[in-house]
Amino acid sequence: MLRLPTPKRVLERLEGLARQPSARLAKRRFASLHARGGDLIDTAGEAVVSLTSHGARLRSVHLAIESIGAGHAKPARLILWLEGKDLGGITPALNSQLARGLEIRETCPVGPHGKYFGYIMSRDRCELPLVTADDDILYPKGWLRGLLSPAAGKRVIRCHRARKILTNSAGLRPYNDWPLVRTTAPSVRHLATGVSGALYPPAFLDSLREAGDGFMATVPKADDLWLHATALRSGYGIAQVSARPRHFPIIPGTGEVGLMLDNVLGSANDIQAARLYTSSDLDVLRSARDKS
Repeated sequence: MLRLPTPKRVLERLEGLARQPSARLAKRRFASLHARGGDLIDTAGEAVVSLTSHGARLRSVHLAIESIGAGHAKPARLILWLEGKDLGGITPALNSQLARGLEIRETCPVGPHGKYFGYIMSRDRCELPLVTADDDILYPKGWLRGLLSPAAGKRVIRCHRARKILTNSAGLRPYNDWPLVRTTAPSVRHLATGVSGALYPPAFLDSLREAGDGFMATVPKADDLWLHATALRSGYGIAQVSARPRHFPIIPGTGEVGLMLDNVLGSANDIQAARLYTSSDLDVLRSARDKS
């Protein structure tokens, strides 16, 4: 029988990603790249990259941005969304990136949903895919190019890391039971974990805009769940870029691992998922066949 890691072990693993030598070396590399400058974007790029940050994270988010701009494929736009209360915390490092293509825009207070919500609500129609990123991750050079690689089918969302949603006769099994995906085949049962980045096609973004801000009443702190439920209801599968799920190095010194403490270790994901997924959603999940 497969033994899944305990929540404590998951947290230890993620904290280890911030302590490993590769994370420290990457931090120094991107700090050096930042000092040298250079364009962060390519206006002929194939996707918009969007992320949000807040509080103390503003002191290091420029490193995550630098890692994105240093990739083999550069974004057409690179947008950092901040709530009004954080606009006064823009650092000199971020100010210097503004001259290199970064955009800083204000979003309404929607928590982790800010990485996509401000963008989709600012446009009547989306023409380019949107790639979401996290503010405490150092992304490798092939990160964006991997997400842009052709997917199996048009109605597919691509990501570097996903979990397989498990159900039982009563509904959803606990989030901590959902195993990491080990296939590149798309499935409606796959949940993209945003920490490693995900690419959302333009047509899906239009569906997401139509879904509005219903997440505030159901999953205010779980953007991954809302994005999956919207994909499920819109007929999109989620495909992992490679059969091996990837969690990239965490920027050393960024402190606690985002919402992990509440959503995973505190079981808040289970509470929010129970509010979000309808009986019809569960029927679709139970009937889905996949190879993961």
